[in-house]
Amino acid sequence: MKPYISLILSLVASAGVVRAHHGRDFLLLQDYNVPVPFAGVITGGYSFESGEGGDESTVETGVFTGVAPRAGLGLNLGAGDYGDGWDFSSVSPYTQIQLTPPTAKFPVRVALIAGYQFAVNGEDGRDAEAGHDDHHDEHDAHEEAGGHDDADVLHGHTHAAGGIHQHGVSQFFGRLIVETDLTAADKVLFNLIAIVPEGGKAEWGYAGGYRHSFSHAVALGVEAIGDFGEANQHELMAGAYLAPTHTVLVRLGVGFGLTEESPDYTLRGGLVWRF
Repeated sequence: MKPYISLILSLVASAGVVRAHHGRDFLLLQDYNVPVPFAGVITGGYSFESGEGGDESTVETGVFTGVAPRAGLGLNLGAGDYGDGWDFSSVSPYTQIQLTPPTAKFPVRVALIAGYQFAVNGEDGRDAEAGHDDHHDEHDAHEEAGGHDDADVLHGHTHAAGGIHQHGVSQFFGRLIVETDLTAADKVLFNLIAIVPEGGKAEWGYAGGYRHSFSHAVALGVEAIGDFGEANQHELMAGAYLAPTHTVLVRLGVGFGLTEESPDYTLRGGLVWRF
């Protein structure tokens, strides 16, 4: 085979490897991918946040599987330590639908997530009814174990109990997902986030991110999440995504708050196993 033909084939093959994302590629965002029926992912994650209101840690594990073409079902289980020890906090079933077909030539892909978080040990409606302006006066509300997402973050998380970051409240949640590939190695993703707490009003927020794959095994990125409303919490995070095998993804992130209402800094870690 001529050298230049071999080079072309190698470049095409490597581009295909770089594109080989299988979903759950980000820490703060949800991506477009839905596994084919009977395939899926098992996820686990941990986060530590530090701020004026104190430190808190959360863990979550979940499973997400394809049930039909362009449709999947998932379930997340959460626990947290908000200052008085670890406790089981939430059960969150959800569904994800790809609104645009994966085979479409249009470069922008769109999907929708919708689900419900059942707060296990929180006081339903407490955060929503108490208001969102004075989060630190309501520190006891987020010391109680409440709904919280990990690396798969379906509706965000921070210290305060307002906006899209409420703890201890049963709530509907949803994300409109929009993503595109700038190149074979560069992905841009945006989530429009909404929650409707039980006994409260709808809250809106956003998450956005950029991810560059150096190879199938190593990628780096930047992610952000925040509120559109009075909660005024915004965070920027640097992420590293490592795939030691085709079926395992390790996600690591370090973030910092952009406003006084946000945590000072956040450490995150997550693991994805594809089956």
